[in-house]
Parts: sequence; C-alpha cells; structure tokens
Amino acid sequence: MQNITMEGIEETRNSLKPVEKPSQDQNNGANKNGFDKKNYLNDRLEKNQDKKELIIRLLPIDKDSKTPFKIIRMHNVKVPTEIAESGWKKYVCLSETKDIDHEKYGNKCPFCELRYDAFKRAKDESLDKVERDKWYQLGKDSFPQDICIIRCIERGHEEDGPKFWKFTIKKDGTDPYNLITNLNDTRREEKKAYGLLTDENWTLYDVFTGKDLKVIITKEKQEQDSKAKATKRGISIMDYGPEGPASVDQTKIEQWVNDEKKWSDVFTIKPYDYLSIVLDGEIPFFDKNEQKWVVKEKKSESDEKQTEEQAENANQINNNIEKSVPTSNLDNSDLPF
Repeated sequence: MQNITMEGIEETRNSLKPVEKPSQDQNNGANKNGFDKKNYLNDRLEKNQDKKELIIRLLPIDKDSKTPFKIIRMHNVKVPTEIAESGWKKYVCLSETKDIDHEKYGNKCPFCELRYDAFKRAKDESLDKVERDKWYQLGKDSFPQDICIIRCIERGHEEDGPKFWKFTIKKDGTDPYNLITNLNDTRREEKKAYGLLTDENWTLYDVFTGKDLKVIITKEKQEQDSKAKATKRGISIMDYGPEGPASVDQTKIEQWVNDEKKWSDVFTIKPYDYLSIVLDGEIPFFDKNEQKWVVKEKKSESDEKQTEEQAENANQINNNIEKSVPTSNLDNSDLPF
C-alpha cells in the first residue's frame, strides 16, 4: 500500500510552474463511474449560509502515488447557459495536462490553438493598434489555469469512501493547496526544532502518523461603494485532533488508499471535437449515427430531444459518452450542489 511522503509532496511542488506571461511584442472519454455526489467534497456555502466547517483526512491521489495532490491545467470558458447555469465552465486542457490518456485524447487543444493564433495576430503590424490589443487580450484570456485536485476522506461521511476536491491555485497563496502545504512545512519545522522529526519523509498527511485537517469556509462581505456590497469566499485550514492513523481499522485504510477511482473518472475530460464546438459558443450534441460530436442546433427538432445525458443513460454509444456535470457559480467547483 502506498503512503504519502515528502518525496511525493516535493514532486508535486516541483511540477508547478508559473504561467508564462507573454510580452505584448509577441475520441470521446468514458466516465465509467457516472455522476455520484458522494465522489466530491461539497465545499459550497448555501444561499443563507455564512460559514461551513469540514474535517478531512488526506489520501494519496491514487493507489500508486506518494502525494495527495494532482495538478492539472484547465481553461475557464464562457459557455451557453444550457451547458452551465453560471455561464462559465472549466475544461481540462488536452495539451498542457500531464498523465491523461494522450493516445486517446491527443495533444491538441482548441483553446491553446486560439491562444497561439491570437498572439500571432497581436504582432501583425498590418493591423491597427486597437485590433492588435484585442487579439493580445484574447490570447491572455486563453491561458489555462493551474488546478489542484485532492483525494480525501470526509469525517462523518466515511461510508462514502474517498472524495475528490478540486480548486484553482491562486497567485496570492490563499488557495487550499498553498494553505495545506504551508501548514505541513510549519509542522515539520516545529518537529525539527524540538528534535521530534525522526523520519525525514514524515508529512502532516501521512495516513498512519499524520493528522486530520479542519477546513473553514466563510462568506465575507466587502463594501464596493456606499450602496453595494460584494461577497467573497474566505477559507482557512488548520490541523485537527491528535496524530494517528486515518482509521483504527487498518483494513479500512488499505481499502481507501487502494480505491480504483481516479480524478479523471469523476472530473470528465472532453475530446477535441467537443471542445471546438464549445469554443465557437455552440452546444455539443452526440450524433449516434455518425458517432461524433456535432453542433446541437444543426439537428432536427426531434433529434434535439435526445440530450447528452439521455444518450449516456441509454448506453447506446459504446460507453463513449461523458456526462456533462452542470456548474455552480463557485470559483472552484463544477458541481450541482
């Protein structure tokens, strides 16, 4: 059974590279598990809720990993409300996300292709400055974001098994990835200072000798002007309870760590042709006869009644459809709760 180690944590830390700041001179996937809300850590504040507390225990991101973190790249895209009520949705970048099935999905990403073309046009001296500036801004807006996914057990809901938590990594370090890794570094330094760090690979997340984490999510009001107030999510994370195993039952720990579900099973990866349709502001529709994604508006009215979700539930497309999960209006979640 794999455990979380500092070696694994450092590999994750080293994989994070700053997004390059450009100079202005310059097949279908199968969601084999389907959507099940038990697969996700629900960090959403409800409409009238100002605070929420979650107790979690980190697990290796999969059964063969030494880190609880997975860093992927995603594009935040404006989409029709039929796809996401908020009008925005994140999609996995096919060219800049490592460890996905590139033989299946390829290495081409339509959003990255748009970025390259936009920056090229921004340098075209035959265009006036206003138009070049518009292309430059479009290129900047097309950069993918660093996204972190964590696998964990939610206390009070251990029967659900491993859950996944996805969020954006922020430059100001206020995201869960930075908060958790900074807390780990602090606890390691404390142990060193008191001569208690007997294993250089010890981490706060160790499934046998680590600790739980308390996640506190708050709704903070900020005054914009004398009449209006804006709402902002705040988050804090601290270690919780005594050091010890994730469960008193070692068999249960092994079951959690060796669970076969991967992040890509619960956060769907969309193929190139699907993403190209979304890029054009259209709604993708899977044509069963042609076995490919097409623009929904081009189908007949009777065909349009067959939605993507219905096609998946009917299991009539050789298990090649991924269910599109509706997005919420939260920055770090694509989940409908």
